[in-house]
Amino acid sequence: MPIMGKGVQRGRRRLGALPLAAQVVAPLIALVGCTSGTSIPQPSDLTQSSTGPSMTVIPDAVECVQARDLGAGAGADLPVKDLFERGVKRAIHINEELVPGRDAGDGRCAGRFPAFEAVDCGLRGPWARTGWGDLLIVSGARRVRHVELVTEESDPARPNSASRIMTYAEIELPVHDPKQTGQFAQAAFEHCTGGTDQLVHGVPAVVGFVPSESEPSGVAAAVAFLTPERVDWVVLDGQRPWTNAERHHALAAVAAHLS
Repeated sequence: MPIMGKGVQRGRRRLGALPLAAQVVAPLIALVGCTSGTSIPQPSDLTQSSTGPSMTVIPDAVECVQARDLGAGAGADLPVKDLFERGVKRAIHINEELVPGRDAGDGRCAGRFPAFEAVDCGLRGPWARTGWGDLLIVSGARRVRHVELVTEESDPARPNSASRIMTYAEIELPVHDPKQTGQFAQAAFEHCTGGTDQLVHGVPAVVGFVPSESEPSGVAAAVAFLTPERVDWVVLDGQRPWTNAERHHALAAVAAHLS
């Protein structure tokens, strides 16, 4: 099931080999808070008083990440209107951004990517065993954007029979990418999608496939765009396969957004 077509060319690998860490990372962000009347035990110091109830003393909550729901509007700078062909009905199901919280530099927020052998290809990209907030921290990113768009092209007698789903993720890298996020993404996409290094509309990328989340026996095209400033990836899934023309249209819009 080739996805290379107009605007997609094979190219030499643009990033070097990945010097990954040798151990798997434990959960990266621990959030703690103060609750009243909870039955869940909290690790803490306990102060007793003979004249009143006991008081649990716990550390202040750490704000590693701030998340913002951008709503159903186009939001920010992703060219939503250009991702699908003219006249195609679409809806934004997820449109969120994450930025460093006030305590992002705190040691309790620190983390790193897992060792390459610990990448879990059974998860969704980038297979780093992290949530979106954790991904922001381990990459040292200025911002992470996560968007999911769904088209409605169904036969009225068969609702959702022809919907397409596009998942888009964007990591705005810090200067010089000190956490080597680009190299991690390249290696993970090559490994988990069976991807090859290509030029997609002039942008270095890894192009491969992942199991479809809509069709149990199907696959979905997965493309990671790799630039010095950003790592972006798209997964093109749905109740029906994307045509070559539809893939070309969507990938051209993303490449133009990155240029």
